[in-house]
Amino acid sequence: MGLISYPRTQGHKAPLYYKDKQGTCYLPKSASHVNILLKYPNWKIKEYHYVKKDRALFVKERNKFDSSVRSNFLKNLVEAHKEALVTAGLKDVELERMGRGKVPLGFQVHHILPLDDNGTNDANNLLLMKNRPYHTSITKLQKSSTFDMQVGEERKIGMIVPSEDMLIWPLLMDTPPSEYLLEEF
Repeated sequence: MGLISYPRTQGHKAPLYYKDKQGTCYLPKSASHVNILLKYPNWKIKEYHYVKKDRALFVKERNKFDSSVRSNFLKNLVEAHKEALVTAGLKDVELERMGRGKVPLGFQVHHILPLDDNGTNDANNLLLMKNRPYHTSITKLQKSSTFDMQVGEERKIGMIVPSEDMLIWPLLMDTPPSEYLLEEF
């Protein structure tokens, strides 16, 4: 498997993510399980110019997300894509919850490009994602790449992003995560 490496912060020794010869992305399952990799088919690694956002603007956008954007996204998602959500395995109770603007249990609404940078609250930057292990591993990647940055600081980082038409991850809820030991590669 080819190791993808981007500028690292001091103190990091383990790679943040991997990509195989076919371009499939893999992330460590968690900080305590760096030798167990989760497979993210249909995702890609994009080199991204990250600029740490002003904290007041970040807080304003985050508050808007928390107060209305998340709820509206979920309502619109279930209204416009109910069939895809059912195909993915969401149950009626979860769809009803989304119709009320509530996140299904065990899920997060994920910002593909983080609000901490130039990510927005636009629907095309949002994805319904199972929290564990997927959302937590992606959030860990983003935070470990940027945690030491100051407002206005810029850095090239590798971001793992879904295919453009993806609405939900994983695509099939009943499929267990594909886990691989690093030594298998």
